[in-house]
Amino acid sequence: MDVIAAIHGRRSVRSYDPRPVERSLIEAVIEDAAQAPPPFRGMVPWAFNVIEGVERIAACGARAMDHARSHRPDGPGWDW
Repeated sequence: MDVIAAIHGRRSVRSYDPRPVERSLIEAVIEDAAQAPPPFRGMVPWAFNVIEGVERIAACGARAMDHARSHRPDGPGWDW
């Protein structure tokens, strides 16, 4: 698959298979992703965190949503 096909064929997944992903696959994906240049010249290289376990992932998601709600800007267009 070429890059353009991948971009146009992308999708969001909201329902996940309960099977864990093999650690070797996670490491391979991170190794490939780390080859991308940093977003801006002179910035610190990429950092990756792997969170495993349904409960831990759900807890991180809840904390992120709480943070977003408590730090959202005021004004038009920022209502949930």
